[in-house]
Amino acid sequence: NFSALKTEYAQDMGSIIPKIKQLPAQETAVKLENGGTVEIELENDSLYLDRGYFLLEREDKENYSTTIERDYSVAIDTRISDDLKKEGIVRDLVRYVQIMRKDAGFQVEDRIEISGDFSDETIDAIDENLNYLKTETLATKLHKEKREGDLEKEIKLDGNKEVVTVKRINK
Repeated sequence: NFSALKTEYAQDMGSIIPKIKQLPAQETAVKLENGGTVEIELENDSLYLDRGYFLLEREDKENYSTTIERDYSVAIDTRISDDLKKEGIVRDLVRYVQIMRKDAGFQVEDRIEISGDFSDETIDAIDENLNYLKTETLATKLHKEKREGDLEKEIKLDGNKEVVTVKRINK
């Protein structure tokens, strides 16, 4: 924090800055975050600088989101696996089907059939999460080609346009 250093140590800035640049960044940051000080040795004196003399910034490593508090740090891998992506696609499909059930005036307990003109990516996702899709939507059948139904809607799943129909089967 140049402005804080300059206010207090203007005459020694030329000696202090190179010494600060030589400090190990991670170790220094942890020490300062825990309320410690950093010693800077000058020709005739030693300075003890606290956190107020530094601007601490974190950079997350690629594909990770991190946070540090005191002696604890947590890093979360933000990459989306193929399985997680497929699960997300099916969860979106479930959400759309639930909205369609409501729009069609179906009762909560009504069993349905789902059909659609699905992309290959969506079909793969459905195949791996079929039980979840059927359980959540009370679907007894799922057709991977579009059929007549009570309500048809064009939706977007992971950037793909899909046409989905729902049909009540216990009228």
